[in-house]
Amino acid sequence: MLNKKINNNIPSEGNNSNLFERLSAYISKVDKGWANKIKPAKKESIDLVKKLSEIEKVSKDLPEDYKTYLDYMGDNDEGLMGAQYPGSSSIKDVISHYEGLHEDRSEELNPKYLQFCITHLLCGELSFDLSNTDKQTIVMANEGKYKGFFAENFEKLLFQNAFLQYEKFYHNKYISFGGSKSMLEKTLECSKINDIFEIIEEISIDNCCEKIWFSDQKHYICANNELCIFVIKISQAITGFITGDNEKYINELANIMIPKIGTRIKSIL
Repeated sequence: MLNKKINNNIPSEGNNSNLFERLSAYISKVDKGWANKIKPAKKESIDLVKKLSEIEKVSKDLPEDYKTYLDYMGDNDEGLMGAQYPGSSSIKDVISHYEGLHEDRSEELNPKYLQFCITHLLCGELSFDLSNTDKQTIVMANEGKYKGFFAENFEKLLFQNAFLQYEKFYHNKYISFGGSKSMLEKTLECSKINDIFEIIEEISIDNCCEKIWFSDQKHYICANNELCIFVIKISQAITGFITGDNEKYINELANIMIPKIGTRIKSIL
């Protein structure tokens, strides 16, 4: 019988002091060489980012969880930060980006937004909103202006990206799905709701799933003892996956859930 007990591989909640250990434990079970391939940022590079971003002008320091990230994988995170959007969070590319702003587009510099993942997308770069006093919200910022919410905080973003990349390797069955803006709009209109997560919440409850701690307004992650569901709102549409070991159960849920939330199957592994 299904229950809310979830698999032990789900990353545990903690704090900044054990952030890397929790992240590494999750990834290294299915990618044993990951911890040996990542590269830390050099201190002089970290200091240069602080200088170029001008965050000291707004009396801010680098967020603590970002410092941890830089100390372990700031030069190379093996593509972890680019899981949701193509881009680079290597400190070398961040420095190059800020140097370009200083040389050619200094009017776009805004120390309120600390850019840490360079995406080269029209919607901008992944950035910390340093106007927050607690854990800084992750936003998209472009030309020094806010473009949209991305994640509740940096710790959640790290585990969202890790889950998106690595959870499928824990299971035998994986179905990814996605849809268009028009598909989502039609679904919301027909369902008479404002947020697609309302439907996903109902599906989660019906399947005795527990909502995972690194969920937020843009990401819904839940699991039970049979499967995991991951859904992202991205580019005015949604995408995600269902994964687990019970193929019959996953196929049945996919056939119900995927069309119900305005998406279609993209791939099956």
